[in-house]
Amino acid sequence: MVQTSIYNLRNLKFKLLIYHFNFLNFDLIVGNFMHYISRFIAGFTIGFVRVWQISLVTLAIVPLIALAGGLYAYVTIGLIGKVRKAYVRAGEISEEVIGNVRTVQAFAGEERAVRSYKAALMNTYRNGRKAGLAKGLGLGSMHCVLFLSWALLVWFTSIVVHKNIANGGDAFTTMLNVVISGLSLGQAAPDIFCIYQS
Repeated sequence: MVQTSIYNLRNLKFKLLIYHFNFLNFDLIVGNFMHYISRFIAGFTIGFVRVWQISLVTLAIVPLIALAGGLYAYVTIGLIGKVRKAYVRAGEISEEVIGNVRTVQAFAGEERAVRSYKAALMNTYRNGRKAGLAKGLGLGSMHCVLFLSWALLVWFTSIVVHKNIANGGDAFTTMLNVVISGLSLGQAAPDIFCIYQS
C-alpha cells in the first residue's frame, strides 16, 4: 500500500513536470513564431522599398524555399519524436525489471527482459537511422533550392546593376534581406504546425 502511494506520487510529479515543460515549450514556440514572421515581413518590406524588381523575383522563389525548409523540419521533428518514444519504452522496461528484480529472477525472466529491452532499443535504432536519412535528404534538398535561388538572384541582380536600375550595394542588400526573410518563413513552418495542433 505504501509502495503504491509512493509510485502514484512519483507519477503525479512526473506528469506535473511534463505539463510544466510543455507549457514552457509552447511559450518558446510562440516566441520563435513571432520572431520568424516579423523577420519575414521586415525583410520583404525593406526589399520592396529598396529594389522592388529583385524582391518580386525572390517572392516567386520564396514558396520553394519555405516548402523545402518546412518539410525538412516537419519530417525531422516527427522522427525525433519517434526516437524519444522508443527510448522511453526502453527506459520503462529497464525500470520495471530493476524495480522488480527479485520477481524477475524468481520466475527466470531475465532472458525475456533482455529480449524486450533489446527489441525496444532496435526500434530506437531503426527510427534513428530514418531520422538521419531524413535529415540528410531534407537538408540537402533545402540547400539545393537555396543555392539555385541564390544563383538566379545573383544573375538577376547583375542584370539590374548592368541596366543601372540600382547600384550594386542596394541590389546586394535587397537580395540578402529577401532571401533571409524567405528562410525565416520556412523556419516558422514547424511552429505554425505546433500552434495549430494546440
